[in-house]
Amino acid sequence: MHGKHQRTVQFSHSAPFLGDVMKLKKDISNKTFITLLITLIFLFILSIVIIINMNSKNNHGILLKLTENVLLADGEVNSKIYVSVYDGQEVKKYESSYNKDLSSGIKELENKIDVNLYKKRVRLDVTSYKYQYDSLLDMSNSKSTVSYYYDDGKVYELEKYQVGKSIDINSINIKNDVLDKTYTYMLNQIKDDGKFIYEVNLKTGEVSTDYNIIRHCGSVWSLIEYYNFLGKDANKEDLNKIKTAYNYIFNNRLLKNGDDTYYILTDKSKSKVGSNALMILASIELYKATGDNAYLDDANKMAKGLIYLQDQDGAFYHTINNNFEKSNKNESEIYNGEINFALVTLYGVTKNEIYLNSVLKSMDYYIATNSINTSNQWFSYFYAELIKYVKDPKYIQTFIKNMKINLKTIDNKFGRCDMEYLGSSYQFLNELINNYDKYSLENIISKDEINSLIKHLVNTYISRAQKGLSNFASIENSMYLYDINTYIGAFFESNYIARIDVSQHNLAGYRLFYEDLYNNNKLINNKTESTNNELTNAYVELAKLAVETYVSEGKTISVPDNLPKEMYEKCKNGVYVGIHNKDELRGCKGTFSPTGTIAEEVIKYAIIAATKDSRFTPIRKDEFADLIYEISIIGDSEKVNDISELDAFKYGITISKGDKSATMLPNRATISTVEDQIKKTLKKAGLSENETDYTIYRYETVSYKLQ
Repeated sequence: MHGKHQRTVQFSHSAPFLGDVMKLKKDISNKTFITLLITLIFLFILSIVIIINMNSKNNHGILLKLTENVLLADGEVNSKIYVSVYDGQEVKKYESSYNKDLSSGIKELENKIDVNLYKKRVRLDVTSYKYQYDSLLDMSNSKSTVSYYYDDGKVYELEKYQVGKSIDINSINIKNDVLDKTYTYMLNQIKDDGKFIYEVNLKTGEVSTDYNIIRHCGSVWSLIEYYNFLGKDANKEDLNKIKTAYNYIFNNRLLKNGDDTYYILTDKSKSKVGSNALMILASIELYKATGDNAYLDDANKMAKGLIYLQDQDGAFYHTINNNFEKSNKNESEIYNGEINFALVTLYGVTKNEIYLNSVLKSMDYYIATNSINTSNQWFSYFYAELIKYVKDPKYIQTFIKNMKINLKTIDNKFGRCDMEYLGSSYQFLNELINNYDKYSLENIISKDEINSLIKHLVNTYISRAQKGLSNFASIENSMYLYDINTYIGAFFESNYIARIDVSQHNLAGYRLFYEDLYNNNKLINNKTESTNNELTNAYVELAKLAVETYVSEGKTISVPDNLPKEMYEKCKNGVYVGIHNKDELRGCKGTFSPTGTIAEEVIKYAIIAATKDSRFTPIRKDEFADLIYEISIIGDSEKVNDISELDAFKYGITISKGDKSATMLPNRATISTVEDQIKKTLKKAGLSENETDYTIYRYETVSYKLQ
């Protein structure tokens, strides 16, 4: 009996089992039992409080980690704290004020924030609220705001004007994280009547009343094409929604010329050919998705409408009114590309020679009149489709010439259709290289030249894909946009306008990217110097810092101590720094006789290019936001024995004779042939273009550039 009275009771964070409690009751008095039970309940409640408090402290630690280095913006006494928390499904936003004591503001926020919301991503902005902001986005972009981002245990300090943490294309799944979300977003923009929510201001949520039927048609095509791409994983309900948008056109915008010729009205009184062309493409994809010949019948009737608009010389009229009067002959290269792509795609399905003959007749007209000059993605789609059926050298040569020019144009600007152009061009070039002997291309273009084009295109393609994600409404990028939970997956313009065609072009472009590079492991583990994000950022940011410091303060920066190892190495052959303001060159300077490290030469020639290029006025501070930097590291030079060894796309050249010499970097926007490269380099050296007995050296470069 004595042993029972000496029994020890051990407490844990949870109460004893009921059976244990009942055994205790037998051994002790009722009064003692009640006292003990109350104690156990108290300890149980206390343990819960402690656990909750521990969670709160953990989250408090996140906020403190985000704010431990934050100073009051603009030195103001009164400021506000904004916190956005992503819980894996949606974004929740909180705000607080504080006066000098930052921790008091943090504690106020902790009382508002459900601790269970903390899953992975938290964004914090601290701002002076002496300024009035129209939206949280305007506030987060203000110079009076400091911003931090917490993601999976790491803290990032955001740069000014950075909406969110940038997305590394190598760290996401393009299909799941981009394509599927954009596809879902676009589907959700289809209203019950079949029209799209055409345009939304993501800063304010304001919906535009504007509408564009051609962009409606293009969006239908992009959606049904992606639906077919999904194959067995596609949701059949999605198809019904896409049909609603398709049927809207035929129920509200159809103009018939008899029973077998259709036009799609772009407004009440006329039709632009682009609407017919894009709806032909949508009809073909719906035919593929359903097997319903009614869609193919629609495509043929709209194609007959386009054939009617073709003139005897091969050119198309681009407008027809309600009275079937034609106008605006050869008005737009975009329309020409859309027509040709639609007709050759329809030929691929029907094998109707009328369609193929029509596009070849138009191509002969465009070649004769030099009417293909822009980086038009529709012509690029057309090239990739036509090469399957026609191998005529004149068309291949035209496409290659056009591509060389347009790749250089794309290198120096950013457009919403670039991804489509690059993707379809990549497919065209791969068709050539994979069937080089079969197509007997040796007298048209060399394998080396095709591979050089592919190499350049891939580098540009990856760069564009990374750049494009800065205009993608992801959680990381857009935590302070208006009602981001509704607009995740949208692509938007630089002013945060999400128009349906911007998402359309990117859905099509990133799908090509996924098929061409990403899903074929040609992007993952790509470690070439020209596409290495860390190196590119280091070179560009160093040049940018050097220029902005010198222009703003008149000081030359010292070499930072956190650069990649290779930038501290002796510069072997030389470096050039080019600076563009949007599409216009603002300075380019460099050397083939370096004396310092690579970093030192970059700093030196970035400043010289910005301030001492005699062709241009010095760069001003108000230009900083629009400047694009390109740093070219010069490789080894070798003497050229024959002009056939040159490639203006791949090699830079140096020409020398006596005491005169000049160099021309490779892949210049204004140079498309070797002959032109030599001619302009001779002129630069002060030599006549008819000069002889000069020496040519060639070299390659590794270029670092961010758009």
